[in-house]
Amino acid sequence: MLIAIIAAVLAAPNFIDWNQYRDELTAQANSITGRNIKIRGDIKFSVLPSPVLAIKDILVANSPGATDPDLISLKSLEVHFALAPLLTQSIQVKNLKLVDPVVTLEFMDDGKNNIFSQPKKFKVDLTQTNSETSISRQQKFDVKPLVRGFTVQIDNFIVENGILNYRDHKYKKLEKIRNLNGRFRLASLKGPMEANGTALVKNIPIKFLASVGQIVKERTLPFNFTTTIIPGEVK
Repeated sequence: MLIAIIAAVLAAPNFIDWNQYRDELTAQANSITGRNIKIRGDIKFSVLPSPVLAIKDILVANSPGATDPDLISLKSLEVHFALAPLLTQSIQVKNLKLVDPVVTLEFMDDGKNNIFSQPKKFKVDLTQTNSETSISRQQKFDVKPLVRGFTVQIDNFIVENGILNYRDHKYKKLEKIRNLNGRFRLASLKGPMEANGTALVKNIPIKFLASVGQIVKERTLPFNFTTTIIPGEVK
């Protein structure tokens, strides 16, 4: 009987329509990132056999003054978590996959960029209407990020068919990296990190291999990066 109850609890998320919690999830994402995020596609979450979160059609708003409206756009995001580490305040991401991501890095005339902006604190007012009872209810969320106090490890970070745009207003430069396909590994948010993959740079196909050491305040950061032109041995 107990096993049946536990199984029912673990299976319950599979039968929930997570789209009805879109506003709450968006508010939490806004709090963590300090940016306005839109989720326009379906949201799915399951616990068995391991926790999986899948979200489609995501937009992350750009900084004020930037040319493009979106800093990041994604066709889909899929995250596979390890269950046991969550009990010890550890977030172990077994697989994180981004499909068709478009990232725009932009430097303004004054030298500032659109990536490292100061996060904001969000207080979100949500108004939801129940169509069956015609009852409108308002909820106020003073959202606090969920990841505080947790260590984060990403075992397998996959990018499929990515695009990286680089725009420098001061020097009138616009560069684009296309067909970015890569695999990354982060031991923690402070490193070390390893990466390898392929991309199209100035219409030249390349392979890349990179590694970054652990980030320690006021210390130098070891960084290695190798590229190879495809086909061939030019590095």
